[in-house]
Amino acid sequence: MPKRDTKYMAARREEIVDAALAILIRDGAAALSTPALCREAGISTGALYTHFQSKNDVIGALADRTARSRREEYDFHDAGELRASMAKLARLQGHPLEVQKARADLEILLSDPDDERIRSAFREYAEARDLERGLARLVRVGELPSDLDPAAASLAISGLVLGLRILALMGAREDAPFDAAMELLARSILTTDAEGGSTGS
Repeated sequence: MPKRDTKYMAARREEIVDAALAILIRDGAAALSTPALCREAGISTGALYTHFQSKNDVIGALADRTARSRREEYDFHDAGELRASMAKLARLQGHPLEVQKARADLEILLSDPDDERIRSAFREYAEARDLERGLARLVRVGELPSDLDPAAASLAISGLVLGLRILALMGAREDAPFDAAMELLARSILTTDAEGGSTGS
């Protein structure tokens, strides 16, 4: 059999990871067995092991992809984009697709709570180091208050977003003021510096 090119192999890996995600969302972590994964992906066990060392390797790849996608939610160039990103994240949390994503996050973690690759991927996303670096850059260029602690601010934003996701997953009422909660946080971070000046508005 001729050797497949890199692009084909990468696409097949993504299809297998997509299959794992579908099972987690639909049936939960307990249902994610190797046979179930092969059935969902429409491949043989041998084909699975061509692309991944094990089922846990598939879950690890899914954790990496999920964490990378979550970190990209905090992509911004200035204080205005940051505020818009925060507002968008708050508005999205009650959306059915976002609730599915939140459930998938939990199911990935539950699939093997002791797997260090999974824990590391989600820890990096939860600690929001990319967000912290972005906030520090805006402080340096004067777009955010000079007395802002980027580490504390990034943890506050990340913690609120994670909390809103859990609330949505638990069935928060449809009119829950997620956007108002985020606006309160945005105001405290973006609007007043130590000298009383105004920024980010």
